[in-house]
Amino acid sequence: MLNNFYKIKLIMKKTSFIIAFASLLLFCGCKDDIKNADLDIHYNTSLGLPIGKANFGISDLIAKSYEGDELYADASSRYYFMMQDSTGFSLRNIQLLPKGTTVSAGEKFSFEEKLGIPIPSSGYSITGLPENSRTVNIKSQKFIDFSLQTTGTEERIDSAAIEHSELFIRFNKPKGLNITIKSFKINFPIVDYQTRKPISLILPNTTYSSLQFDTNYTFAIDDFMVTIEKNPLDDTKGGFTFEVEIEAVLEDGTIYQGDQIGYDVTYTIFSHKVVYGVFSPDDKVARSRAQLNFNLLRDINSGKSEGALLFDDAQVTLTLKNYDIGMDVTLRLDTIKGYQRDHPEKEVVYGKFDGGVNYSLSKNFPTRPEIPFSNKPSILTMTLDKDNGQIQNFFTKDFLTDRFEFVFSVGSVAKTSSYPIFITNEAHIDCSVDYKIPLNLRPESYYIYTDTIQGFAESMNEGIFQYVDSAVLHIGLENGLPIGVKLSLKLIDDAGNEIPSELNKEEFFVPKAETNKAGEVINLSVTPKNFEIVLTPATMDDLKNAAYMLYTVNARNEDTTDNICFKEDNRFNLILSIFAKGGYRGSLTPNTSAQ
Repeated sequence: MLNNFYKIKLIMKKTSFIIAFASLLLFCGCKDDIKNADLDIHYNTSLGLPIGKANFGISDLIAKSYEGDELYADASSRYYFMMQDSTGFSLRNIQLLPKGTTVSAGEKFSFEEKLGIPIPSSGYSITGLPENSRTVNIKSQKFIDFSLQTTGTEERIDSAAIEHSELFIRFNKPKGLNITIKSFKINFPIVDYQTRKPISLILPNTTYSSLQFDTNYTFAIDDFMVTIEKNPLDDTKGGFTFEVEIEAVLEDGTIYQGDQIGYDVTYTIFSHKVVYGVFSPDDKVARSRAQLNFNLLRDINSGKSEGALLFDDAQVTLTLKNYDIGMDVTLRLDTIKGYQRDHPEKEVVYGKFDGGVNYSLSKNFPTRPEIPFSNKPSILTMTLDKDNGQIQNFFTKDFLTDRFEFVFSVGSVAKTSSYPIFITNEAHIDCSVDYKIPLNLRPESYYIYTDTIQGFAESMNEGIFQYVDSAVLHIGLENGLPIGVKLSLKLIDDAGNEIPSELNKEEFFVPKAETNKAGEVINLSVTPKNFEIVLTPATMDDLKNAAYMLYTVNARNEDTTDNICFKEDNRFNLILSIFAKGGYRGSLTPNTSAQ
């Protein structure tokens, strides 16, 4: 609007001058000495030319420095950094039958013993036996050892709910004998998981209509409960006893001394879904790490920007969920440390508890899962801050942490008597680590921001002056931030090089806006602070030759006792204008044609 005003004004002046001059020509057109008239014209005016502006808040400043961690404003317009990581770990790795291993049990029975007749060394023809004496009935018990702990304080398994098991049965006989197995039955000490009814395995069945010797018969038994017994030969180990009943018929052939019939039962898979007993943490599995990367501080450390953001109210919330570890668990935060990931040679900062005495923190889960697979975890929350962990020590002028590492472990387990202790095959502890960092900074914090204003040279070239008598660069600054701002300018040419100029030497400081004790701006209405620089002809040429202007905002407080709290509506405005006085010089060519 200002440009249009001055253009109208100039056109009016120029038009008036031409009209007056034309009248003079008409009046004197017949004079011969018209050729001697002064045909030079002059006009003068002043013009304000905006050449650039910038408006930004703290989110704009920081967004220029990094990509990654999210900065957001809550309902009260306070800014926060939010970061999150998660990890998980178990209490113990329980394997009733480790992958790739098997357990077997079986027995061999002598014909001489079971038939109750002496067999000569030369053998005994089966046809010499009465038909009703050729049937062999065998009933026996056998212990199958899974080497499970049945005593001790580290681990003891009393019973288990088995998700899936696979076993095979094989029958053995001497060569040259024809024997038919009429029936084979195994009575296991197991019950159906849902109905609690006993489970037996009977052959032949619908799957196997007849049984052959030296053949493997494979079976799967799922979803059952089994009670773990002590091994009769080693009461520290456990398994269970099963009972077999066999009915076999001798058909023909010759029985020799030492001939036997036998069977083997072999488990190849025996995977649990719940085990009951006593358990303690296994150091190899009851430990985990979580890491958080603070990319803004990494960028500052690596030189992408410059500053020291000394966060004063950083808060770490650890949310731990105990799924299906059916016992009272104590969770220990072994360490929390901070370091610079690109500079491992530098020091490490540790969180401290109990007034700085301890590097670790232990806390009990308030409850425990009472039944397996309830999908209702026991939840424990830990909050770390400047009082509990001294988190503010991770952000100092000399050391800005950009990676945080947490080490967790289950430190101890209280014995629970009100409910059976159990661990399911899905038992684990989930841990989420949430870092909430309000943009509340200690007084000595600072941050340096650089950006550009482009296209202002074109604006200058659009001026209507042919000559400039004088020019002033007007700089208007409105600082609505809770921190002081020092502004400096540089002119850059098309090649990206700095143009040496007197303008580059100037700095302009604007104090912070009015704040309360917490460092929050209390008055959003800011009085602009204006600066003026008289531009020499050389500086004007520098401006015209510049491709863009680089401006640097150095945000820091002169009084380093004031806290700093940024909010979403805190803004900083920069307006650059040139006020110039100048004019136009020209001449009219006289009409020398004959009158």
